[in-house]
Amino acid sequence: MTPNPDVLVIGGGVIGLSVAYQLSRDGLRVTLIDRGQPGREASWAGAGILPPASWYVDHPALDRLAIAATREQAEWSARLSEQTGLDDEYWPCGAIYQATPENAGRLAATFERWRNQGVEVSRDANGWVVPGEAQVRNPRRLQALVAGCRHHGVRIVPAAEVTGLVRTGEEIHRVDTPAGEFSAGAYCLTAGCWTPGLARLAASSAPGKPVRGQMLLLRPEEPTLDRIVHRYPHYAVPRRDGRVLIGATVEEAGFAKETTAEARAHLLQAAAQIDARLGEAPIEAHWSGLRPASADRLPQIGRLPGLQNAWVASGHHRSGLQLAPPTARLISCLIRGEVCELPADPFDPARFAPQPAAAG
Repeated sequence: MTPNPDVLVIGGGVIGLSVAYQLSRDGLRVTLIDRGQPGREASWAGAGILPPASWYVDHPALDRLAIAATREQAEWSARLSEQTGLDDEYWPCGAIYQATPENAGRLAATFERWRNQGVEVSRDANGWVVPGEAQVRNPRRLQALVAGCRHHGVRIVPAAEVTGLVRTGEEIHRVDTPAGEFSAGAYCLTAGCWTPGLARLAASSAPGKPVRGQMLLLRPEEPTLDRIVHRYPHYAVPRRDGRVLIGATVEEAGFAKETTAEARAHLLQAAAQIDARLGEAPIEAHWSGLRPASADRLPQIGRLPGLQNAWVASGHHRSGLQLAPPTARLISCLIRGEVCELPADPFDPARFAPQPAAAG
C-alpha cells in the first residue's frame, strides 16, 4: 500500500507543477493528478514572457509577486537545469514597448509605477525600453518541472479527471477519478479553468472563467527581432532559433479551443504593425489555449472557503508562468503554516464568499 501523501495537488499546469515542486522541496510528500497530461493546457500555449513587474493588472500586491518572480525565475531555471539536465531557455533578452496614440497614456502610467518600484525603464526613438524583461520556453519549463517534481519524489498521475470530491464536515476526505481514489492530509486545487468546477464539487467556490488566447508561430527567412516587442495589446517574441511568436487574442468563448481564420488574419496584421517583415513571414503553427481568469482579475491563492484542509492556487489569467515561483512559495507557506513575506490577503479566495447580512 502506498501511504497517503501530505498534499494532493489537483491540476498539472505550470502552477500545479510549481506548487508540487516547491512543496516537495519543502519536505512534504506530494501526489499530483491531472485530467490529461501535465503541462498541456494554457501553460503550454503561452508565449513565455516574464515582465519585471505586473503588466496586465495594476495592483500593489500583484507587483510584489511579479518583482519576486523576477528574482526567482533565473534561480528556478538554473536549479531545474542542474537537477534534470533540461534547459528551459531562460533568456533575459529585454523588451521594447512601442508607443502609439492609443496606448501612450497606459504606457506612461505603467512605467512610472515600475520606475517607482526600482524597475529600469528608458525611452528611445522606438518606444519604452525595458532591459530587465525576460522569456522562457513554456514547454521546456514544463518538462523540466515534471522532471524536477519526480527528482523530489512527487508521484504524478495523468488521465485522472476528478469525478467526485467527498467532503466530511469542513474537510475533503477523498477524491474520485477514473485512475482510482486519492486521499491526502491536504488538497490544493491548481486546475486552471477547471478549478471553479472542482470547487463546486467540494461545495465551495472559486469563481472564474476561461479566456481563449490564439497565437501564431512565424518562421522569417532572415532574423528580425533581438528582443520582445510589445504593441499593446499584441506582442512579438523572438526565439533563439529565429522563429517569432505573435500573440495574442483575448476571447470569451467558453471552453472552445478551436482556432479561427479571423484570429489568424488579425494576428498577422498585428505582426506587420510591429515589424513589416513579420507580415510576410510564413506561418509555421497556429494554436490556442484557455487562460484561467478570476472574477476580479487577481489570482486566488489561499484556503478554499468552508474547508480546513483544502487550498487553491489558480486564476492567474495571462501571468501564470510569470508568477508561478512566488505563487508556489506562498501556497507552500500557507499550507505548512509558516510566515511568508509575500502578500496573501489580497489573493484570499474568501473574498468571493457571500458576506453575512448586517444585523438590524
